[in-house]
Amino acid sequence: MAERNYTRQLATIISIDAVGFSRLMGIDDELAVAAFEERRDIIAGSCGAFGGRTFGDAGDSIMAEFGNPIEALRAAFDFQARIAALNAAVAEDMRMPFRAGINTGDVIVREGRLYGDDVNIAARLQELAPHDGVAISATTWHHVKDKTAAVFTDLGEFSLKNIALPVRVLIAGRGGNGPATPASFASIPAAPGHYKPVPKGPPAIAVLPFQGNGSEPDVGYMADGIAEDIIYGLSNTRWLSVIAKGSSFQFRDDSLGTRLIGNALGARYIVSGTLARHDRHIRLNASLTDTSNGRL
Repeated sequence: MAERNYTRQLATIISIDAVGFSRLMGIDDELAVAAFEERRDIIAGSCGAFGGRTFGDAGDSIMAEFGNPIEALRAAFDFQARIAALNAAVAEDMRMPFRAGINTGDVIVREGRLYGDDVNIAARLQELAPHDGVAISATTWHHVKDKTAAVFTDLGEFSLKNIALPVRVLIAGRGGNGPATPASFASIPAAPGHYKPVPKGPPAIAVLPFQGNGSEPDVGYMADGIAEDIIYGLSNTRWLSVIAKGSSFQFRDDSLGTRLIGNALGARYIVSGTLARHDRHIRLNASLTDTSNGRL
């Protein structure tokens, strides 16, 4: 029998990925690498401070291992808040936000590296997280839900690439009195430590704030006004349940995508759009998406 040169253990894994790294490389590769390394050091520092370690850096991705899922979540909130503050100090087109995915499970440890489905799940969860945000599996959520002030939004079950069984995904937002991270925008009001189940009932529709393309403040005001008018008009339709503006307008940053936003709001349909002004002309684009299949 071949000598066994690995061990198995329970671990919590954070998969971390830089958003827009390739775009920044195309603008200024030296600046992009320097920015990534600065943020990588922040991530390593936060993970170390909460009892974890980083491993397996590859390109613009980083992995981290923790023995405790609570500390893993705290570390993720910490480095995301620090990176968001760093990004706020630079021009918008030069910012480098990160996404993080957290999963807890059985892993194979060999020469300091971790392998297994539960590592792969963390990587897939990262792809579902918003910019500056944290997505976690239900497995991790069960360990942290009653031991943290974080708030969670349940996005439902997803079939992840190369993962046999569906995985329930939640977005974690920093709760309590600590500084809020941008991940909090996805946390629709819910009791801390509890996920918000997707409601059942008649078809629901949510109107997201329209994006105003232009530097003039009145373009943004006009875009919001059009979205509000659509909400008002749809509210008179008896066969649709219209999501309140207070909930749908939390998703001003649409980086989650309509499917995830729809799951978070419990909406079957999503209305989104853009408004642009060129001289005396105004151009409005609007779309209606079925979140169950992503079709327009």
